[in-house]
Amino acid sequence: MASSTFNIRPTKSTRSILCGLLFATIFLIFLQPANSAPSCSGNSNNGEVSDQTCVNGVVLDWCHQQVCGKGPGEPCGGRWLENGACGENMFCACGVCNGCNRLLQCYSNLKC
Repeated sequence: MASSTFNIRPTKSTRSILCGLLFATIFLIFLQPANSAPSCSGNSNNGEVSDQTCVNGVVLDWCHQQVCGKGPGEPCGGRWLENGACGENMFCACGVCNGCNRLLQCYSNLKC
């Protein structure tokens, strides 16, 4: 009994098409997050953001605008900081600000 094997080798044109499709797919994957990022046009500070008016300190949002930081136990983070950034001396873990603010109000829960 004779066994037969087939050697299928892609031609240059097949390789070119596959490389083109791979490049197009990768390009579209990287393009998608940029299209879904929030727009920064029209955003401006209302002048009420300062160390005196923000108990948790002043931080920068996604659009690099100064905003009041979130306090201990408040929701934070997100892909584009849509839930806000934690104030001074605090950090975002598990979607919640952990640490203490200037008034020594504290929150700590690092178990997600």
